[in-house]
Amino acid sequence: MVNNILATILGNLELARLDPDPSWLEEIQAAAERARDLIQRMLSYSHPHPASRLATPLVQPISEVCRILSAVIPSSIQLRLNLSEQAPPAQLDPVELHQILANLIINSRDELPEQGLIEVGLRYAQLESLVCSSCLHAVEGPLVEIWVRDSGPGIPAEIRSRIFDRFFTTKGVGKGSGLGLAVLHRLVHERGGHVVLGPGPGAHFRVLLQPAPNSPAPSPIAASRAEKSARIMVIDDEPMLARMLGKLLDSRGYQPEVFTDSKLAWEAFAAEPAAYAAVITDQTMPNKTGDVFARDALTLRPELPILLCTGFSERIDADRARAIGIRYFFQKPVKPATLFEALAQVVPASK
Repeated sequence: MVNNILATILGNLELARLDPDPSWLEEIQAAAERARDLIQRMLSYSHPHPASRLATPLVQPISEVCRILSAVIPSSIQLRLNLSEQAPPAQLDPVELHQILANLIINSRDELPEQGLIEVGLRYAQLESLVCSSCLHAVEGPLVEIWVRDSGPGIPAEIRSRIFDRFFTTKGVGKGSGLGLAVLHRLVHERGGHVVLGPGPGAHFRVLLQPAPNSPAPSPIAASRAEKSARIMVIDDEPMLARMLGKLLDSRGYQPEVFTDSKLAWEAFAAEPAAYAAVITDQTMPNKTGDVFARDALTLRPELPILLCTGFSERIDADRARAIGIRYFFQKPVKPATLFEALAQVVPASK
């Protein structure tokens, strides 16, 4: 953990030398404060006392930790956040949260090839009939779920029962002590939580925590919306347009996941093709054009609704799009009302 924080500080110092941007100094200060808090926490282990509990929603602390850790993740690996504002506070202090996320995110980074995706999520979960992967006890909700999953090779079946053992590691000599997941097990279970390995194909860790005392649960309507909101993939290499579509989708009750790189979008889709209710994609993009993305995606999910938008293109027209299996074809510029009317025909919004 200390090594990760030091790497963050050193990396941002190097960036500050190359570009005197004040944001690098802010990152250095944030990392140094994390190191200070971690050292204080370690020194206090010999004098146990109740950990301070987060009194605010977890979205901001998780975002902060991921921003710090992004300095030690290659730019070719996308770190994506999927955080629900409906999640209540959990019985976890900020240093413990940093330790848990750092262990899981760095593990994913080390297992990914040169390119890939790491997703960090947060939600309120009503669960039943699950079994903790580290203590083998039953897990039932309501709970606060933090998850980390990646598009890597995943955890082989033959070692899944051993990954929480002390000093067990699949990394080479000098690349890890094998204590990371053992520490994760201890931190989570000390707070009355559990860890469940989710489905692949990549590694998928679900950290399930008790809501903090006296924290109100989301209303049934809000909880239902958080659970049922349809995930819509948006792909456009024009960042302003992509962000605009994402905000419009969010305002209409969908759960948008916005990509400006079609290759990263494909890696995310291929990692969990059943997760997306629909795809809205541009046609003309580097790496994968919209029609190529659609053809590949429909190979994995033949029933997937795809809405393709394009300007002038000699490569694709309405007839060719229909032959591929694309559900809706639009010529740019497309009125948002027209786009969302079509989307509502295949994926109703939740609000």
